[in-house]
Amino acid sequence: SMRCRYGLQVQCACPNDDLSDIYDVVVEAERTIEVEEIIAFAASMADRKMFQEDLTTLMARKLNAKVTSVGWHYGVKTVIRA
Repeated sequence: SMRCRYGLQVQCACPNDDLSDIYDVVVEAERTIEVEEIIAFAASMADRKMFQEDLTTLMARKLNAKVTSVGWHYGVKTVIRA
């Protein structure tokens, strides 16, 4: 079967301190996802306050795909998979 992998950065604000966080994100699916759909989701997050865990879960649901996000919070690397 086909496997597609897309990589990008997604930005949103941390609800705890309102600082902007940028996450390295990988989207994986067994079907083609239009890049425009991925970009539109990322753009919709730019002004939202959301924890990395929630962002990753939401992106996986919206794109019907497996999503992994990597971020750094106060020197701690966080990897979330949904």
